[in-house]
Amino acid sequence: MSKESDRAWNKAQYDGRVAAGLCTKCGLVPPEIGLKKCRKCFDKHNRWYGDRAAAGVCPRCGVVSDTEYRYCRSCLDIHNMSKQRLYDSRVCDGLCTRCGDVAVDGCVGCRKCLDIKNVSSTVRFAGEFLSCCDAYGGAICANPYCGVTVLEFLNIDHMFGDNYRTRSGNSLWRWLRLSGYPSGYQVLCWNDNHAKFVNNNMLVGPNTIYVCDCMGGSAAKSDVRCVHGLNYSQRYSRRRSLAMYDAYGGPRCVCCGESNPFYLALDHGFDDGGVYRKNGVMDVSTWTRQNDYPQDLGLMVMCANCNVGRAFNGGVCPHHMGKYFGGLGVGVCRDLCCYGGLLNGLLAEEVACTPEMFRREKLCM
Repeated sequence: MSKESDRAWNKAQYDGRVAAGLCTKCGLVPPEIGLKKCRKCFDKHNRWYGDRAAAGVCPRCGVVSDTEYRYCRSCLDIHNMSKQRLYDSRVCDGLCTRCGDVAVDGCVGCRKCLDIKNVSSTVRFAGEFLSCCDAYGGAICANPYCGVTVLEFLNIDHMFGDNYRTRSGNSLWRWLRLSGYPSGYQVLCWNDNHAKFVNNNMLVGPNTIYVCDCMGGSAAKSDVRCVHGLNYSQRYSRRRSLAMYDAYGGPRCVCCGESNPFYLALDHGFDDGGVYRKNGVMDVSTWTRQNDYPQDLGLMVMCANCNVGRAFNGGVCPHHMGKYFGGLGVGVCRDLCCYGGLLNGLLAEEVACTPEMFRREKLCM
């Protein structure tokens, strides 16, 4: 009997015992609650596995392990190959790669497994991030002029602008914890982090100059700085950004109304920014200017807080979570509170919505 037929026979026996409600090992008695084996077979397997693991040998074949894992190289390769075969077959059949149920269209998991993964990842990452915040002064923006405390708007900032030396995002939080939370980091909101990058690694205050006409704006293309410390290139770049904001409704966040240009950026309302980057569009301001500021691509002006907060929050800015007009759950989205209306050119109209729309379609803000 070949290995393929052995494998098919074992699978048929396993599936038959599961369907009959019997222990998958002995097939004589029902399994223990929450397990697929009876208590006797389960304890026997654990003793056998534990004895080999304690002896420092491969629990599967009993050979001394030659890897950093418990299994030897041969058993580890067999294990990985079988997992890969199972994964590939489920992907081809349109099944969830985790449990085998029907997968969601365009995904490799069913709705239940995707929800479990999202919740567990959110809880784990939130724990890492909160630990970092506690180590660096608490979950509040370090800019004395700000004071934002909404978690979706906060991040860990490299104080000296050396982010190219270390990680970012989730891996940064984990690296900070494993490194004992070294100095040189602080908690900032995304607005101040973005403004600091634009402002030569300095925090922005209420009197910080964004753009000016020093030297009449006619200085040669050189590093000659104006009285506000801006060189020609910086003045030109910031004027170009203001022109882009004017083309998309003015320098004002469509979500919260923030008007400080240091905090503003262009948001992809259709969540297709990755498509632009894959096609080589890395500088949106230059690309929009070269293409006469297209108005049908869902581009809109947003502050960094709302931009990133919307990405972290499933397309809904935390500013507007659960805010409905009318009190009974049926109300009206007005002005800048409905991204759906904004993207469909209905900004000046009133669009009726319900909380069910808010949760399912994420249109009502």
